[in-house]
Amino acid sequence: MQVLIVDDDYMVCCCVQRQINWKGIGCEEPEIVCDGQAALKYIEKNRPDVVISDIRMPILDGMQLCTLVTEKFPDISMIFLSAYEDFAAARLALRCNVKGYLLKPLDRDGLNDLESMVYDIVCQQNNKALFYKIAADEYHDFLLEIIEKQDLDTLEELLDKIKELYDDPTVRKINIWTHMITPVYAYQYSHWNADSRLLYEEEKRAKEEIRFLSGEDRITYLRNLYLRVMGEESRNDSEGNIIADIQQTIQEQFHSPDFNISMLAMMLKLSPAYLGRVFIERTGTRLVDYLSDIRLEHACKMLRETTVPVKEICAASGYLDANYFARLFRRKVGMSPVEYRTKYKV
Repeated sequence: MQVLIVDDDYMVCCCVQRQINWKGIGCEEPEIVCDGQAALKYIEKNRPDVVISDIRMPILDGMQLCTLVTEKFPDISMIFLSAYEDFAAARLALRCNVKGYLLKPLDRDGLNDLESMVYDIVCQQNNKALFYKIAADEYHDFLLEIIEKQDLDTLEELLDKIKELYDDPTVRKINIWTHMITPVYAYQYSHWNADSRLLYEEEKRAKEEIRFLSGEDRITYLRNLYLRVMGEESRNDSEGNIIADIQQTIQEQFHSPDFNISMLAMMLKLSPAYLGRVFIERTGTRLVDYLSDIRLEHACKMLRETTVPVKEICAASGYLDANYFARLFRRKVGMSPVEYRTKYKV
């Protein structure tokens, strides 16, 4: 993803360019221009994905730039920066679907908010890219391979991803459903000794039926269709045993700062998406929240029952960053670790 920063204050541009982990959120290092006219020329030539623009600038201000970009390049996402609360700019932002509006000067929290806004745009673009690829049948061979290998974990991971993305209104209009059905029948045509005319009628009926279902029901419909052709009506995993295995592994490993959901999935030889779905269905709790709660419960116990320094308790509870631990503890418990120890020390 390409990002352009536009601000007549060069130091602001440099701050935004240098203080955000662009690579970590899937972006190239941003380019910088210092007025709206130069920005427009750059945009016309390079078509960045995101433009982060000041509002009050010489030659061509941010509001004028936003209007021109929206008219000429509606796929480009914009974020406003301003040292002033500007009602007219806020109204324009709503009309032009600007993704965010932040006040300068940007402190660390403001930069984090900006990073989150850009990351959300990156995710949205990736979501659209996945749906467009499925609609263009670029996943046809991939889906055939899932069926041939009876790769249930990959199937669940893909269906969970589609279900998650379907909440995004920008992808909802992209019709992927018939393209998800086609590989099921392509497999049957080539591997089953069945009447091709009957298979054709069944495929036609399946593609018609899925059109009238809701998003979640479509996922269920597809899952059953794939499982049927793969010779299974449902997964035979004992989900009760999976939950017990998850809880036991977390109890054994949560002390390690390197332990996370991906590592848990690797240890249990299952996909992270499948583990997360089964866990929340059976317990009503997100897996990442459960891990966090276990770590914080351990920290609370040590604070109550020992005199170990808070920094060591942080490390023993699976946290490398003491500042992050302190912020998380306050958010979850309602007080700092030191205040908690003072109040509840045994």
